[in-house]
Amino acid sequence: MITITAIKASQHTVITVITVVKTSQQTVITVITSVEILAQILITVAKISATIFITLIKILRLKVTESGAIPHMVNRTIA
Repeated sequence: MITITAIKASQHTVITVITVVKTSQQTVITVITSVEILAQILITVAKISATIFITLIKILRLKVTESGAIPHMVNRTIA
């Protein structure tokens, strides 16, 4: 779960990104607070990561489809 909060101050927008990851043993909470410029970098990095992930899924889907699996089953499993 990712929560993004933006607070508009007089000169800067302060953005807090809270990431909560639950594992079987513990809950890891990461809090990143930054001003607008840094936040833009964080958001850009997140977008790039998402793009890479989507590209990987597309490549995987392509490989699985090429290996002879039924395409509509592949789409259901990955997408």
